[in-house]
Amino acid sequence: RGVYLLKESASIIFTSSVECPPLPSITDTATLSPGFLLSLAEAPDLNCMMVMKHFPTRKTNSAAAIETYLFILRISPGDGQNFPKPGQKITMHYHGTLADDGSVFDSSYRRGTPFSSPIGVGRLIKAWDECVPQMSLGEKAVITATHDVAYGETGFPPVIPPRATLKFEVELLAIN
Repeated sequence: RGVYLLKESASIIFTSSVECPPLPSITDTATLSPGFLLSLAEAPDLNCMMVMKHFPTRKTNSAAAIETYLFILRISPGDGQNFPKPGQKITMHYHGTLADDGSVFDSSYRRGTPFSSPIGVGRLIKAWDECVPQMSLGEKAVITATHDVAYGETGFPPVIPPRATLKFEVELLAIN
């Protein structure tokens, strides 16, 4: 209930005494309000920790509110020292599913070949450009993103439908 009382740029920390769920589990995003960004926070002796920041609701040209969710749930920590910077090439394993039904749309794990690309320069979906630089080398996390920070209004037919919320299980393997 206290989340609704947050003012713009305020932060609140949620902690849990339970262990992080193993992949591919994730928190149900439907219980959180639109317009919030959950980002990773480091804390000793905690398996799971998230920080919630409020951002003003953005509007489309038609003045309809965009409901933006971008969550990071740390599954296992990385080295805590090496974080990718914009323009650096990252190598990751990932497993992408549709949030509504859990169907897999792509998986480097299934292909057996990690994915490599520069990060933070607009070549990947916005969710990855925003979340991956918060991960340290070796970290495993689950990223959940609404359509406006993923594949948008049109999706990526035929595998990703329009306005799809996506979940990515990711592992940062290398930073070059």
